[in-house]
Amino acid sequence: MLPPYEELFDSSVAPEQHNWTPDALAAIPICKGVLLFADSKHQPVQLLQTANLRRAAHTKLLQQDEIISKKTDISELTNKIFWRCCYNDFMTQTAYVQLAHVLFGKQADNWIHLRHPYFSVIEMDSRLPYFDASTNPVMSEKRIVYGPFPNRKAAVEFSKTLNSVFCLCQNPTLLKTQSQSSCPYLQMMKCPKPCMDPTQKEIYLKQCDKATEVANRYIESSLKALGQQMDKASNAMAFEKANGLKKQINRLENLKKPNYRWVHNLKNLSILHLDRTVRKLVKGQRRRIQQYQWVKIDSEAIYDLGDFSPTSRQDINCFLEQNWTTGVIIPFAGDIGKHLANLAFFLYRSNSSGLWLDCSDGIDGNQLYAEMERFLDIELPLHSATNKDAE
Repeated sequence: MLPPYEELFDSSVAPEQHNWTPDALAAIPICKGVLLFADSKHQPVQLLQTANLRRAAHTKLLQQDEIISKKTDISELTNKIFWRCCYNDFMTQTAYVQLAHVLFGKQADNWIHLRHPYFSVIEMDSRLPYFDASTNPVMSEKRIVYGPFPNRKAAVEFSKTLNSVFCLCQNPTLLKTQSQSSCPYLQMMKCPKPCMDPTQKEIYLKQCDKATEVANRYIESSLKALGQQMDKASNAMAFEKANGLKKQINRLENLKKPNYRWVHNLKNLSILHLDRTVRKLVKGQRRRIQQYQWVKIDSEAIYDLGDFSPTSRQDINCFLEQNWTTGVIIPFAGDIGKHLANLAFFLYRSNSSGLWLDCSDGIDGNQLYAEMERFLDIELPLHSATNKDAE
């Protein structure tokens, strides 16, 4: 059973006898958010996210006779309008995805157009662990999941690169058929055959550890080691081996590309997002000042860490000094995959609104101040306000 709409939205308006007029819509705020049009039986007619709540309602209900449109006229069906103010793009889309799942259940995917999320997974308790692209983000002690990726191709390339460079199993289907001897990688001597030679198992697991180290973004030590091996082979005139090592170095270098910028072990993923929220009166100011919202996002939740004024260093300093791992949880669709697909949509867009910072290794105060100076386009020397890094 659906919860009352009043619990899902900020407010509503319902004029008598479907008398939709500009005055009837005047109570709807002018801001970004989500609108729900409901009929007389309290059933949802249409749910939409918009940059201007009032203008969207005006277009849907008052302009049907003024413009030629192939879309259905919902003015006669709509008995009540509900809205939720969200103020910025990420919060608006997050609310829309969550509300679509609450209101439409299994039919929610008809209202949501996000790419399927893809991840790279390694099962450390399997016979021979290897990296594989997957749509399942479920983590466990032995199931390590990496992401988010912008698309399936990036997840597949990430997995193939690690398997190839560190000689992990690239043909795991043969392990299930007991036909390992027919493996082409074995025949080309591209594999140390741990599936057939038990003495290679320990060496194989050490290679898994090196591969997960690179997946955890510690790539330079592996590049250095491969470079030293390449130089040694070249000096020994083993040019074919040196060329192979050069190809491995190039493949690892590809993991530095933007497609992998936000990839982490999902257990450690932590993103800080800043964007506009409400305008409010600030002491000492005659007009309402634009406020900004701190939002922390990890693989399992979204946290509202409060608002701040860009004119106040004190607000920003207080944020850096507090324990930022707590906050009010913001609801999202119960499916973690949908949550991460929504996050990836913003992380990999070329023009995402707001400021996005990777804080999976903690917050660097100086970096945060420098990024905020650029994002807020203000003259305050924020980076000099403190040298203290927040944990």
